[in-house]
Amino acid sequence: MDKRDDIVRDVSPKQLILRKVWTVVQHVLLLLGGLIVIFPFVWMILTAFKTNPEVTDIAEFHLLPQTWQWENFTSLFSQHPMATYYVNSIIYTLLRSIPSIFFAAITGFALAKMPFRGRGMVWFLVLATLIVPFQVRLIPLADMIFGWGLRNEYWGVVLPGLMEPFGIFLFAQACKSIPNSLLEAAKMDGCNVWQQFVYVVMPLLIPTLAAYAIIIFMWSWGEFLWGFIVVTTPDKMPLEVGIKGFAGEHYTSVVQMMAAATVAVVPVLAVFLAMQRQFIKGMTLSGLKG
Repeated sequence: MDKRDDIVRDVSPKQLILRKVWTVVQHVLLLLGGLIVIFPFVWMILTAFKTNPEVTDIAEFHLLPQTWQWENFTSLFSQHPMATYYVNSIIYTLLRSIPSIFFAAITGFALAKMPFRGRGMVWFLVLATLIVPFQVRLIPLADMIFGWGLRNEYWGVVLPGLMEPFGIFLFAQACKSIPNSLLEAAKMDGCNVWQQFVYVVMPLLIPTLAAYAIIIFMWSWGEFLWGFIVVTTPDKMPLEVGIKGFAGEHYTSVVQMMAAATVAVVPVLAVFLAMQRQFIKGMTLSGLKG
């Protein structure tokens, strides 16, 4: 007989009832927690379609808009340079994400599978960099970028994010799970190190690549502090920095700020929903389980 049947028979009816009750309680708690987390996001989107008097009138609170104000979104692009901010964010995201994925993958592979002198020290420095907050490195990074004349330039925003220690750690953990026998077999077939990485390692890292692509996309798209320091001209501002100036200009217009925030979060949400399965699988294979 099945072992599961034996286990069920050993459990008393009272214990089975308690387990079912506990399962229901868990699902209810998870549902409540999910609603609490998602409610601010839903409120932001619904507020973006309201009027300012409707939002500020606390006595007549309504979750849904009385009249859907689509012009709150059209005015963003007709009266403000939101299109320029969007294009700049796309440029910053692509210039940072694609090289960062490549550098993190190849560096993680080298640290996991290629023995060389000083590998332990390099691995220690990567882990140490993970511990150091970005704010600690902010002043020396700014001094270096400004010294190179990259202020108000695309590469001035992009360069510090091309080698992310978290990405190196993520790919190194994923590469450690690849059997050495596969690399030895490829070596016996005449593949050099580069060919081993391209033809053997990379196909096995597709889930990790997808997971890190989502992470680096969200980091790059939502970058604010570094972009706020490096970029001062509107024609080079990313979306988050542009919205900060827009919020300061229209701090009394709640619906305009909510509309701008909604427009900014839509690409991140779309990318995550499209690649969430690969993201979960990649994080699991890399050993970073929740």
